[in-house]
Amino acid sequence: MSFNYHDEITKGGTQQWVSYLNQHYLETHAAEIYVFKLDKEETDIDELYGGEGYGGARIYTPPFTIRAFYLDNEWTQQLGPETFPYLETQEDITFAVNFDNMVHKIRDLKSANKCGVFIEYTNNGEVSAENLNDILILKVNDETIKSFDLNSSEYRTVSKLTIGINSLSGFKCSFEGENDRSSSLVSFRETRFQNKKLKMFSQDDTYKNMTDVIESGDLILTEKYFLYEVHNNLPGGNIGWEYSMMLLTGNTRSLDKVELPNNWNELIREREYGLRDKIKLE
Repeated sequence: MSFNYHDEITKGGTQQWVSYLNQHYLETHAAEIYVFKLDKEETDIDELYGGEGYGGARIYTPPFTIRAFYLDNEWTQQLGPETFPYLETQEDITFAVNFDNMVHKIRDLKSANKCGVFIEYTNNGEVSAENLNDILILKVNDETIKSFDLNSSEYRTVSKLTIGINSLSGFKCSFEGENDRSSSLVSFRETRFQNKKLKMFSQDDTYKNMTDVIESGDLILTEKYFLYEVHNNLPGGNIGWEYSMMLLTGNTRSLDKVELPNNWNELIREREYGLRDKIKLE
């Protein structure tokens, strides 16, 4: 993304320009953190107390990364015979992230595709395709060339579907991303694509329930593998940055009380390098 400073000032785009500078500064100098968003739709919330329902657990999405400054990272060293050589207790921490980058990053995740299937036709003729009720129909000059039942064992996955389409004269097909179920491809009415490449896709629902900002209940993992739970978020950057940042305040979160996706609990334990016995997590 490029900016012309004079044009931005003339058009009144100062806020956008400052946000761009702030994001560039963070990307250059700030540390990378991992963010686990709390899935508030899937997590069973107790109607009376507001926490997880009895016997339930918090459900988190796989993490995404973002750059952040740690504005407050205080340590207390407690000396004594029972804490030899000493015990370190980490206090609350505040992370500063670029607001626009945070929102764009989360929205991109929410709208991401799980896989994409690309079809083109190299022979002469008016080619079209439609995908309705899990039936993909390919036509040339309004005549059906092939009908694919996307739930059949022969074409159940996009890799099998790709092979089937490539077997047709004049058709070329490829896919990228995961080898998803063919029935997950988004439906569409008849679409002509002569001298063009048609893209079919399936949507990735992993992050569909995320809110657009990092907020209370979300988890942050630092590069030192300390885990924090966000309990507050406020606009930040009042001096010089035109409030282009968001400040996230978090408390230390015990790993024993969190069940993260994709074996992240074990991954974190493996990288603590024996520090857990020295650090008191409260």
